[in-house]
Amino acid sequence: DKAKIQMRQYIQDLKMGAQFVWAGKQVEECDCGITGELIHAPHLQLAIDDYAKSIEMQILDDQIDKTRVYKITSTKGSDVGKVNGLVVVGGSTGDVITVTAWIRKVKEHERADFVVTGMPTEADTWMQNSVRTVRTTIYRLYGIDIGKDYYTHVSFLQSDPKSVDGPSAGITMTLAIMSWLGDPRIPEADRAPVLIRQDTAITGTVENMGMDGEQDTKVGPIGGVFEKVYGASKWGATRVIIPMENYNHNWFESPLFKKVKVHGASSVLQYFDMLRTALND
Repeated sequence: DKAKIQMRQYIQDLKMGAQFVWAGKQVEECDCGITGELIHAPHLQLAIDDYAKSIEMQILDDQIDKTRVYKITSTKGSDVGKVNGLVVVGGSTGDVITVTAWIRKVKEHERADFVVTGMPTEADTWMQNSVRTVRTTIYRLYGIDIGKDYYTHVSFLQSDPKSVDGPSAGITMTLAIMSWLGDPRIPEADRAPVLIRQDTAITGTVENMGMDGEQDTKVGPIGGVFEKVYGASKWGATRVIIPMENYNHNWFESPLFKKVKVHGASSVLQYFDMLRTALND
């Protein structure tokens, strides 16, 4: 039984290669004039690269396709206060959740608030801890308290609060707010809102740690990287930013990710710079 399980993927590749032969499918990458009824290496390579997937990957595809029709997530253009974050839903499915922020400075402190919707409201959850860390991170970078000096509303659009929880939403919330506040490294009088690339999806946990004395905050590693990157590619994102500790794995060269470019970053400001529309890939 163990041997059968180990051979499932190879058998699936062979079946798909055979279907290419039976259908007379052209193998574009090969100029060797292969014909006949036998399976050759180019057929298998095409099956492995583009078609043959494990049962788990097929389940991921099906779940993403079912949600795509009603979600307003976009991977085109640019916007202010709008960031595409990566999550794992149900413990196995990578997905893209759009996080938006709206922030305005208030004169009366009683009008100030920091509201987050579309996430668990229980006090002792990963997400609630992330909200607190985001507030601290903005204070470290800008010297302002977004809960006392501003009215701030962060939304996890079209998300189920019961199914979304984890520390990896911290960087997404932080950058959505920073998009409105502008670059903290320039004088406040010269700051302006920064456009965020919508073709880029991100994940990472914001840690309450500085970066070697710099005006910056560390972004730490997260789980579910494979599922998240695959979910991003299925949604049409062409760029993904993940924590540098996760980036050290070399499986991003897999054919499954050939349509998406994965970048690694270690700090909030590194993420911020990579998300600017003016930067090249």
